Amino acid sequence: MKEFMDKDFLLQSETITKLSENPQGAVFVGRCADYVLRNRTDIVSIFITANNDDRVRRLIERKKCTESEAHDMMRKIDKQRAAYYDYYAGRPWGVASSYDICLNSSLVGIENSVDAIIDILKKK
Repeated sequence: MKEFMDKDFLLQSETITKLSENPQGAVFVGRCADYVLRNRTDIVSIFITANNDDRVRRLIERKKCTESEAHDMMRKIDKQRAAYYDYYAGRPWGVASSYDICLNSSLVGIENSVDAIIDILKKK
């Protein structure tokens, strides 16, 4: 299984690297893209989080599940994301020092979070 994951990671890394060369820019969500592109000076790595209550509420809405199921899903997904990121990037997932910008969308909402990110990127 590990060999499959390593091949999968290499293929994803190659794809991320190739797509990052698009002169119009690109946005990558997950897949350790910040780590894959770590030697580039023209990227901004962003970690977006939300308060657990908001995350659970959104899971319930999107997945049509119970609150208990949403909590279980959230814990399982976070554990998988952390293990993947920690394994391939060799640094902790979700820790501010691993990213250029960390944003809690519960503070200002999703739309305002998007606007804040766009404003920051325009100034870069």
